[in-house]
Amino acid sequence: MSKDKKTAPPRPSPLELASDVFLKIWSRWERAYGRTSSAIASLLRFGFFPTATVIVLALILWDYGVAGHGGAQRLSSAEDSLFDSIIAKRPIDPKSSGRVLVAEIDECSIAWFEKKGETGWPWPRDRHADLLTALAMGGASAVGYDVLFYDRQTAQADSDAMLTQVADSGAALFFGNSFDASPDAGVKALPVSRWPSALPLVRKPVDAPDVAGQLPFDAGMAQRSGSVDVSRSGDSTLRDMQVWQLVGDWAVPSLAAQVAAQVVHRKFTDFPQTIRLNWRTHHRLETISAAALLPDEGGACLKPGQKVPDLKGRIVLVGYAASGINDLKLTPIDAQMPGVEAQGEAVENLISGTYIRTPANGFKYALAALMVILIGFQFWRGEPSQDIDAVFTAINLVITLVAVLSLTFTTFFFDIFAAVGVGVGFFGICRIYLAGMRGRALGNDDHVEELGKGGRLHVVIVIVRVNVPDSLPVEGRNPELVRVWETNEYRRLIRRILYSCGYGKMLENVIERKTWLWGNFRDVLLVLNDAPSTEELRYETLHDLELMYGQMVAIAAPDRLDQVASASAVYVNLSDLEESARALALQNVLGRLLMLPVTTSLRGLIESGIDCLPRWQNPNTANPDTAIPDSIKPGTPEESQPCATPSAP
Repeated sequence: MSKDKKTAPPRPSPLELASDVFLKIWSRWERAYGRTSSAIASLLRFGFFPTATVIVLALILWDYGVAGHGGAQRLSSAEDSLFDSIIAKRPIDPKSSGRVLVAEIDECSIAWFEKKGETGWPWPRDRHADLLTALAMGGASAVGYDVLFYDRQTAQADSDAMLTQVADSGAALFFGNSFDASPDAGVKALPVSRWPSALPLVRKPVDAPDVAGQLPFDAGMAQRSGSVDVSRSGDSTLRDMQVWQLVGDWAVPSLAAQVAAQVVHRKFTDFPQTIRLNWRTHHRLETISAAALLPDEGGACLKPGQKVPDLKGRIVLVGYAASGINDLKLTPIDAQMPGVEAQGEAVENLISGTYIRTPANGFKYALAALMVILIGFQFWRGEPSQDIDAVFTAINLVITLVAVLSLTFTTFFFDIFAAVGVGVGFFGICRIYLAGMRGRALGNDDHVEELGKGGRLHVVIVIVRVNVPDSLPVEGRNPELVRVWETNEYRRLIRRILYSCGYGKMLENVIERKTWLWGNFRDVLLVLNDAPSTEELRYETLHDLELMYGQMVAIAAPDRLDQVASASAVYVNLSDLEESARALALQNVLGRLLMLPVTTSLRGLIESGIDCLPRWQNPNTANPDTAIPDSIKPGTPEESQPCATPSAP
């Protein structure tokens, strides 16, 4: 008779079969990895943490010293990339003062005159003179002209003369130049003291190295010129603007420095030497086509709805912005920002004081080194991994949030993101190593065969209660704080010695940390010992208890341990149980153990003078698989048999 289809077990789906195969393969790989990491950890033990700390600190120091040899600092490069992401995506950026106007000689300004049959690009110098005249007549408080007029044009002498006449009219007009503080051999150079716009920084300057560059052809224009050269980061991104350069005892200004100093009526040397621009995505500077400012062109190249702005009191930066002129800059907010707009941003930042303030370059390296030292020290001390995780995560979130909010709402940028990244990476390395430290850091047993293999069926479950009762007198200004500190130290020392050279595996929490019961079980440590034979198990358990006792004596007087530390244990032989019944047997044993009264002090057990824990007589003959003594103490042995000494932990 055929089997009823309704009662036949369902066939597993292909996805279930694939999942089962994957989990089997994954568990084998994971266990192989766990055993390998545990083997490494059993050799290095806690010496790994100071060793790894020294190695990482050496790498940080090496990266910091790279800059002194002309190399690119990797930590700084990572910080720059993070800065770009934050400043481009921040929801709020500072509004501009509205005083800076960028007049762009763009495609329309060039094409406008080409359509009229005149020269489109480059503009003739008399047209520049007309624009300068219009700006001065319109009441502009200062004009920065980011156009280079290096040579006289003999074929257009009148055009040059017109530009020179306007430039020397006494208006606040400043022009661009190209400056090289370290000229190559064979290049025509002159002492920096003879550079027209240079200012001495000391009363009697002596050091005047040779410099080179290209100045406007007119002496008056050269005197009121500034460098338009920019220094890009290693990734070719313009983030910082060099306001003025230090050359010997002299300072040489940029074009932005000349314009800003004129507006605020200060020397350009009163500004910082280099600033990080506070780039804005939501409040870009106002721009207009330069052709629209020429009075004879009738508002050419105005955008729909745009009007010719009032120039009175405005600061105008003029420069080429057409895409084919190769004066486009890669910035954090724009991959093709015209160089004249970057100069305008520098002027805006200087006159309003909104440029980004950052700590010294070594700050991020000092912070990274400090984080590595603290992380390594806490792991070396044997602090509980859950506490380290929580504290480390909270600190990182707080300082990261502070840095983001500071850059969003203020002009301060704490460049700590790369340092946090170094700390997170090092923390991860230490955490992974801790998880493999003989498998005890997380209470697993990757360092031994699975339960049931190799005859490892003899188990002792030990509960050590570490508590400082309120009735126990303590010395100190605040007895409650002393008790809390002492209890934490007991737990830390037990954890550290057990992870380092004990046999047992320690479960730090019997109860889930997030529940209200955890506070009442916080002083309970669960230690599991398993071995192929009862004799080895007896030796291992006593060995671990002696280690615990020795560590606890280090911070408390021996006469206090009777009231501070106690221990209870159960022994279970799983040899005759099926694999499916082992879990239930272990649960029953643990439940009975938690119900046992705490009567035996750890000190009393250690000072009893026994060589190893005796074999226990099972008081419950009805259940020979679980022998539950009242506590770990000499009892009635089943037989006098010496302990078997296992291999070193």
